[in-house]
Order: sequence, then C-alpha cells, then structure tokens
Amino acid sequence: MRKKDVNDIDDELCVKGVVSETSDEYIVIDVNEDDDLYKDYSSVMVSLDVEIKDDLIDFTVGDEVAVYYGSIK
Repeated sequence: MRKKDVNDIDDELCVKGVVSETSDEYIVIDVNEDDDLYKDYSSVMVSLDVEIKDDLIDFTVGDEVAVYYGSIK
C-alpha cells in the first residue's frame, strides 16, 4: 500500500476505512460506512504479502487507509 492522502482517491477501485487489527501477515480494516463495499463487507482482511517492495506494510490500529484492488469475489 503506497502512502497517499486518503482524501485524494480517484476513480480506481479501492476500499477506504480504519485499521482495527494488525499482525505480521495481515491487517483488518473497518470499512467506512459511506464506501460502496460496506453494504456487503463491514470489515475486510488485507494480506501484507505485497509484490511491490515500496508498499507500506507497517500499520497501527486507527490508521486511515485506502486499499486498491482489482476485484473482490
């Protein structure tokens, strides 16, 4: 996850929320209620096994994040 101002999100597919849990392998995000994904998922688990090495993988509970994705099935 690249550091970006969470308010400057463009039309890319992403989910915005607040980190509610962290581990070495994943974070759990409480999805913002105004996010389109919220109606189906109030929280999501995001793997920290990243392909791009300059992505952020160090998070703290309470961090606001936006996670970009291709599709959720």
